[in-house]
Amino acid sequence: MSILRRLYDIARAEIGDYVPWPTKPKASYKRPPFEESFAGAGSGNYQESNSPPPPHPEPTKLEKAYSALEIPYDSDLATARKAWRTLLRQYHPDLHSTDDERQKIAHEVSQQLNDAIDTIKTHKGGK
Repeated sequence: MSILRRLYDIARAEIGDYVPWPTKPKASYKRPPFEESFAGAGSGNYQESNSPPPPHPEPTKLEKAYSALEIPYDSDLATARKAWRTLLRQYHPDLHSTDDERQKIAHEVSQQLNDAIDTIKTHKGGK
């Protein structure tokens, strides 16, 4: 047992939430020789394990609406309206009337917030 592992065990035991020493997972592929790793040719297992992950599905319009309002997906309509009002007060174009570029950005953001609350209202059946 190494000194670091022993110190880790002692420290975790004193804290009271003992967690065993972390171990590295064993590799499930055979590492290619040094020269082959640069050429891109390796053993079959190595190439298969390095295949790119599947692409993430595109978020739906409703998921985009919830993320625009910065609320959890399972929130109710009252929570969505409260978040909409809060964000609309923050990004209202009239509050940024001194700078034209900031006013344009605030107008775009407020349009996105209005679209988001409309989408949630139609989904939840609110008025």
